[in-house]
Amino acid sequence: MSLGNTLDPADAHIYETCIEEGYILLGWGGGLDFSDADSWEKVRDRLRKKDSEIADTDYRITSVNMFRNQMKEGDLVVITEGNHKFRAIGRISGPYRHLGETEYGQCRPVDWLAVYEESLPKERILKKSFSQMTLYQLKPSILKLEALRELLSGSKPNEAQNFVLIID
Repeated sequence: MSLGNTLDPADAHIYETCIEEGYILLGWGGGLDFSDADSWEKVRDRLRKKDSEIADTDYRITSVNMFRNQMKEGDLVVITEGNHKFRAIGRISGPYRHLGETEYGQCRPVDWLAVYEESLPKERILKKSFSQMTLYQLKPSILKLEALRELLSGSKPNEAQNFVLIID
């Protein structure tokens, strides 16, 4: 998921606010509340009330439905910086909520597992580049799952660990 346009300094506050407040925000909902839109059809119908010409293939429907209905508590979310870097990894920790009629009014609480001061290269956890889409699922076939586990655990397999033994 991306949090704002990383090439636009005016969008920096979106990422910073999300990290500070412990959530992720989606800007594709047109300020609408999707709290009771528990299916793709309900998301589409809600968006069509605002824009009757919206096609079934419109990305607004796809992204809001994924954010509202497909993301589950416990899912990991990787925050990208362009197509070749990522800057944070979090775990979805709660249900969808609406923050109001603002551009980024769609919210999901997140426990941040890792936030990097300097973004990491996508090769650390991914076999391909990230997409330009705001929100999409990373398929297991393109993820380096063991590398992701290592990154989040902070250790490497077969790495010697130091212990102190105190005999009293």
